[in-house]
Amino acid sequence: MRSLTTTAGLDHRILDSFSDYVRYLSKFLIGPTEPPPPPTGPGKVWYQLDELYGSGNTSFIFNTLGARKLPAHQLGAAIREIAESATGDAQVHLLLDGICSRIPYLGRMDHEPGEPLGPDTSIRPSRGSLFNGSRLMDQIGKEVSVPARVND
Repeated sequence: MRSLTTTAGLDHRILDSFSDYVRYLSKFLIGPTEPPPPPTGPGKVWYQLDELYGSGNTSFIFNTLGARKLPAHQLGAAIREIAESATGDAQVHLLLDGICSRIPYLGRMDHEPGEPLGPDTSIRPSRGSLFNGSRLMDQIGKEVSVPARVND
């Protein structure tokens, strides 16, 4: 989360897959002598990635994401680009379809724009927020189309 510059468009499937896989890993690394069964939830994508392309690819993707600063709506595209680079397989995106979109998007879970901060100002809380939940501000004016927001 600290690598995100905004949480606007954060795809919760990605976060669910991270937490599911981390729960599996903690049981695997710290757990009993017999390994736990592979994850069956959204974290199975990361398990399958390591099984198909060799151990270490998932860690490489996580570490690379941690070293970047990017808006959350581009997280899925970044995961796909890093995974393709790490594995050398252009078809790895088929594995990732279950947890992230092929294109960046601003999702329905985003904040709604707020009301103006005062009667004499055109500044209002925007749709986006920083990784710590602090709302960003924007200026009231002509509505920006969804494709323009995505491109921005």
